[in-house]
Amino acid sequence: MNELNVKLQGKDQFVYDMYTNVRAFKSKLTLFSRQISNESFAHFPTLATQREATQNAKKYSQSLDDLHREFHLLV
Repeated sequence: MNELNVKLQGKDQFVYDMYTNVRAFKSKLTLFSRQISNESFAHFPTLATQREATQNAKKYSQSLDDLHREFHLLV
């Protein structure tokens, strides 16, 4: 999310570029949610080391889905 924030605050940005950055972020959220729900933590190496990760995978996936919905309402 920090990466998206930095991209959106850059100078001399066209609206289309900003929209594209938000769309890309939404796609990442979808990808991450699917991977976590399948208990694949490739993009989350710290989470992979946690014993509770597989037990809480559904909760983490739901949080990412909720965040995706929030962005969908905005864009």
